[in-house]
Amino acid sequence: MFFTNGSVTPRTAVVILVARSKEEITKLKGFLSGMDINFRKLNVALASAVVFTISPVSTALAALTVKVDDNNVFTVVLGDGNDNVSIVGNDNDSSLQIDDINNGLRMHLENVEGLNIVAKGGDNEITVDGIQLIGDAAGLSIKTGIGVDVVTVTNSIIPGALNIGSGAENDDIFIESVTVAGQTIVKSGKGNDTVYIEELSSAGLVASLADGDDFLQISSAQTDDPGVVTLATSITTGTGVDTVDLQGMLFEGAVSVKTAADGDVVKLTENTFQSTLNVKTGKDDDTVVVSGNVWSDTTEFHGGAGEADRFLDAFDSSGIFTTQAFEQPERVYPFGSTGPNGGTVFHVTDYGRHGLEVTPVDQGQTYWGAYPNENGCTRVESGTQTGLGTGAANTASLLVNCGQGGAAVAATSYGPGWFLPSSAEMVLLAQSNIVNNGQPYWTSSERKPTQPENYAYFVDMGSQRLFTSYKNRTTKFYVRAIAEF
Repeated sequence: MFFTNGSVTPRTAVVILVARSKEEITKLKGFLSGMDINFRKLNVALASAVVFTISPVSTALAALTVKVDDNNVFTVVLGDGNDNVSIVGNDNDSSLQIDDINNGLRMHLENVEGLNIVAKGGDNEITVDGIQLIGDAAGLSIKTGIGVDVVTVTNSIIPGALNIGSGAENDDIFIESVTVAGQTIVKSGKGNDTVYIEELSSAGLVASLADGDDFLQISSAQTDDPGVVTLATSITTGTGVDTVDLQGMLFEGAVSVKTAADGDVVKLTENTFQSTLNVKTGKDDDTVVVSGNVWSDTTEFHGGAGEADRFLDAFDSSGIFTTQAFEQPERVYPFGSTGPNGGTVFHVTDYGRHGLEVTPVDQGQTYWGAYPNENGCTRVESGTQTGLGTGAANTASLLVNCGQGGAAVAATSYGPGWFLPSSAEMVLLAQSNIVNNGQPYWTSSERKPTQPENYAYFVDMGSQRLFTSYKNRTTKFYVRAIAEF
């Protein structure tokens, strides 16, 4: 390892160089003594490693520290100033040239088996280009601190992991044409960060967007040899309006995309997903847009709690993505939202793609059957059931047996698709507290034949409990229709 001022004029700085033998100390002393720098002190300390501390006479505006451990892993630490650091490989061997442009410093590092770059503060520009680390687990780690930072990694081969973490300001991260034998990990900080990853080949990918309005794009323009992630991919967003944009990538492993809050956008365009894909939206109104992708059989999209989550694609009845044309959008309807028939959603399944909605008003008060002549409704002859999902069939049967009037007729008068709820459906409505006026409401369920005849179920909205009443008495209860979607 050696240090030179190259063709630039040194500025005020603190530099720490680490040597690992007495021979290196002698060489560095001789080399530095010939440089045109007025040093105030030259400290040599012998420990597990030998450390040179070199300071100019004037007060340092920035500091650059380079350390190396026994495994030839180099650590470059930037100080609190505004640094512009370029790290360039040398003909794809294991040597690197580091230029601290703002401070006029240049270093050459040999036999680099791992590289860590740490920026403590200031507004920094860190560029890594064309490096090829040696060693089976040689990795690259870049961590930025407080300040507006720009990190660029291009045209490099990393045998281990690539780990980039940004600080608390608005940072930009660019990764292009990089091959990572290990996992690629990108974590943004609390600012409004932008992350561009293009033509990445990696064994795995973890992208975590923290608080702030962040933008993440992972793309490949190569159709014959696209960017590929061979193992699992995990993408999560934090609070803030975030955008996740995946374009033209090949994902051989499982992919998980999970958004948090504040109306995020997920775009999936012309990707190939060979394993599980799971997209789950968060608490607010999110949008998922897809186009031209190739899906596996285990692709699922899950709507969150947002009242206007939009999935611009097609789903089958089980909630699994179909491979049909993707022109028609499908809405999801969260609890409490306005359903497709204009009612209020009080029960959802398949993450809001299916469920039950209730009319906004009562359909009056009436007898269960057509009093005083129940027209066959006094006996259990209509074949009604009590379970969830049976209200529509119950109502259809009651219209045949009790078609002269009563609760079923009142419920269907609201319009096509509306029916008198079964006892289980009415209990769900009561428990939702959407109708909480404390009044009794008829259901479409009769008592079983083994129980006393001439009884039908009603639900008291105050206690949310199920009761029975004679069908042929002059009792009038309220009617509230529901619909399925």
